[in-house]
Amino acid sequence: MPEGEDPEGASGPPPHPLDRVWFHPTELSAYMAATGSRRGTRTWWVGGAAAVAGAALTLGILFITGALNSGTTVHSPFVAGTAVPVVADPPNISELAATAGQSLVTVAVSRAGGDMVKIATGISVAKDRILTTAKPLIAAAGASLVVITPGNKATAAQVLGFDPETDLALLRADGADVPTPRFGSPEGVRVGDDVVAVARSDSGRPWVSTGVVSVVNKLVTQPDGPSYAGMLGTDTAANADEAGGALLDGDGSLIGILSTQPDGLAVPIDLARSVEAQLDSSGKAVHGWLGVWGVTVLDRAGGGVKVETVAGFSPALKAGITQGDVITAVGDDAVGNLGDLVAAVRRRGPGDPVDITVQRDGKHHTIAVKLAVGTAFPAGGATGG
Repeated sequence: MPEGEDPEGASGPPPHPLDRVWFHPTELSAYMAATGSRRGTRTWWVGGAAAVAGAALTLGILFITGALNSGTTVHSPFVAGTAVPVVADPPNISELAATAGQSLVTVAVSRAGGDMVKIATGISVAKDRILTTAKPLIAAAGASLVVITPGNKATAAQVLGFDPETDLALLRADGADVPTPRFGSPEGVRVGDDVVAVARSDSGRPWVSTGVVSVVNKLVTQPDGPSYAGMLGTDTAANADEAGGALLDGDGSLIGILSTQPDGLAVPIDLARSVEAQLDSSGKAVHGWLGVWGVTVLDRAGGGVKVETVAGFSPALKAGITQGDVITAVGDDAVGNLGDLVAAVRRRGPGDPVDITVQRDGKHHTIAVKLAVGTAFPAGGATGG
């Protein structure tokens, strides 16, 4: 090695013990205790290192959160009073009702002398098609039907068809030209969700009530008629006078059609639209039928329906479903109670293939079934799954 040159890598005196990117706090304390009076001469360096480390940490946090690129103002969580909770704006009920009201009509009957009496509310589902509740129309059979638009235009209407199992009817009102609402989906509707019921009052003015969903897939059985399945129950003030009106979700989308049944019940809009299409094409609607009746299981996680009766010549009997089986699913639809079972079957049509999941002797079985046309079963008008 030539005289006067340092060994490779040597560049002077050894580095200071604290001249590093990172050091443990105990090293700093030990060094300062050992140096005694020299502590003051290094204070500026230690303070500078702390400042650089703090700046690097802050920049790292901003980079991770994306604040440097997004332009978002970041409130420090370490400063009292800077955290601002994000609260969703509540729905403007008056705006939702006004918008939905443009798609609602008054269904009335014309009597001798020219008087018109409201019998229901109707919802525009096409330029000249009105979906409404069936019972008042059946009761007014033979009377001249009139649809009164939000602009007070009266148009003659005729019934295209009824569906007793959903209590829905489809009307044709040539020239009504009422805008359709924004259709939603009841798929994600849960108990406790906010809803708004909108209808036409006897005077033709808007009627509004707010509430929450109290039950889904409610099954309503009647001793003198068909059962209603898959209903949405609410705690709104809707009753028979508001039948045919709209049930809206918190965004103002139509998720149901108010029924003549009490307790703010509504037909889910997906089922209603399926019925509407059938009534428009053939004047009648048909629903799937499995051919079983049973009771809700309460001592099993997730529930289910224990089969008590299987109808003769039914799809269930042909497929091998037997008394004592516990039905837990229809296709991808979980079955927790009898209402779930009937609703899942009714949403499907005759001839539709579906896998029925049952629990039998402690084991799960999947049974392929081809549904048939719905029929009243058992006696008393209650239509089984």
